[in-house]
Amino acid sequence: MKTRSIILAVLAAASLLAVSCKKNNATYMQATATIKSLSNGSCILQIDDKTVALPRNMKENIFKKEVRVFANLNDYGAIDGPDGSPYLWRDVEVIQIDSIRTKKPVDSAVSNAGIEIYRSWVNTIEDGYLTLAFEAQLGLGSKVHFLNLETTENPMVFKLKHDNNGDDTPAYVGSGMIAFDLHEYLPRTESDHSITIEYMGYQEAKAIEFRYSKGQYTGPYSKQPLEIANGVKNLSVE
Repeated sequence: MKTRSIILAVLAAASLLAVSCKKNNATYMQATATIKSLSNGSCILQIDDKTVALPRNMKENIFKKEVRVFANLNDYGAIDGPDGSPYLWRDVEVIQIDSIRTKKPVDSAVSNAGIEIYRSWVNTIEDGYLTLAFEAQLGLGSKVHFLNLETTENPMVFKLKHDNNGDDTPAYVGSGMIAFDLHEYLPRTESDHSITIEYMGYQEAKAIEFRYSKGQYTGPYSKQPLEIANGVKNLSVE
């Protein structure tokens, strides 16, 4: 079976990665974030539960709704935020930005195909969202695949389900990112909580565990870049 890299949003390193590249006193960064609209029509990028970036060259939320995004940024440093703001504010310039498919968990979902989760720092729970970097097998056609996060009787356990929509003859390996809104499910207490994501891999059932405490992500993987093959092929995932 051939291997290709298939980009769902933009594949890259995750929550906030500083790269040693300086331009006009700015630090180049790659980040996943939540883009949010403000009451005055402008927008911010919520990098994590403590950090907010104010884009100097974006006047509004171009996606028209709150979603997870991947962005290439120039970071010009810390700035003063509004009075009383609990966040650390950063002055940034957006070089490139793309949305990550963002969904809510469901009570029931179809699962008829395996999926693998990358060992990557993309995999985080931050700002109330679960973000995952994944790969899945797909055929030669252009059928839409469906990824859903199913709730269970245990509020701290979810199941990631992959419906290949009848795309049953593997020809390529596709990779991408997806996000799920967990605001209704995450605990609000001081203590650590273990949140488990169960899923069916290509050969066996698997699970990954996240430790979450008031928005502070502490696991499960070290911050390593994605290892993906060369080449690009479009993959439609809902």
